[in-house]
Amino acid sequence: MKRAEKIAELTRRREAMGLTQAALAKLLLVERSTLHGWETGRRMPHVHLLRAWAACLEVQETTPSPAPEPDPDPPPSPTPNLAETTGSQGAATGEERAGDSDPDPAAPPSDGDES
Repeated sequence: MKRAEKIAELTRRREAMGLTQAALAKLLLVERSTLHGWETGRRMPHVHLLRAWAACLEVQETTPSPAPEPDPDPPPSPTPNLAETTGSQGAATGEERAGDSDPDPAAPPSDGDES
């Protein structure tokens, strides 16, 4: 399809949609007079603007679907497993270096004095 035919088709589509030149020009970030020049054949848009023009009209034809409701309780983000992130040679904590490889989580923290 030649560029002039494409412009004529886009002009018909814009008019059928009830979209004014001013409204479409605003979407394309050009002056209304520029769009008028394109539609009357006095000016030719650059290819990237012609593509943007077609894209604007295609977007306007579809009815946007309603936005999904946000999840009130998003799932918690997974916490990495230390063994998986550091490999089998992971860094030992101070307690593991001291020989206590499985500290009792219910025991009160020690101050380092074991007497």
